[in-house]
Amino acid sequence: MRANIVGILLILSALILSVATYPRLPNQLAVHWTGEAVTGSLPTLTAVSLMPIVMVILFILAKGLTLLMSKQAQNQKTISLVELALLGGLMSILFVCHLVIILTGSGISLDTELIFGISLGLLLMILGNVMPQLKRNMVFGARNQYTLKNDKVWTIVNRFAGRAFFICGLFIVIGVIIIPSYQAVLIVSTVIFVAVVVQFYSRAIYKRVTSN
Repeated sequence: MRANIVGILLILSALILSVATYPRLPNQLAVHWTGEAVTGSLPTLTAVSLMPIVMVILFILAKGLTLLMSKQAQNQKTISLVELALLGGLMSILFVCHLVIILTGSGISLDTELIFGISLGLLLMILGNVMPQLKRNMVFGARNQYTLKNDKVWTIVNRFAGRAFFICGLFIVIGVIIIPSYQAVLIVSTVIFVAVVVQFYSRAIYKRVTSN
């Protein structure tokens, strides 16, 4: 329920922000940046509508996924955590993107790469806190051919993966502040490294558990 409220409030906030600022915005708004250079723009109406529409679609998809999980008799706490991750975590990132588009269009100078890098790092830290609490499911968590076969493997791996993603997120937040020029390389390499480590760890744990 709390996740639903958060999601609805974020959508409403994004819509109110669009309506309130639209008359004062220029004809084109930047929506993509490479470093400090604008590399993509859209007509204002499209730009201020883009993220609210994506947020509504995400809300509908999240409700559909959780409904499917309910029909499959998934653990209610797990369903609530999945909702929190989607409607709280991902929705917040979309709202930040929307806010950046509006503020830069209003003439406010922002370090967009730093903002997005820190936001992504914080999202990974949030997901890292959620993952150890999840029961085995087909939607969210460290899901692979090993964890989906065994509840014990799932629990052990997701505890490890949660800590790994939290550290990964913290590393990204610190990294984009200290070496912002290497932000893209830092984010991609860190996430891939953690994903590969979790996969190998899953295999090792599965072999250990099933051999006993």
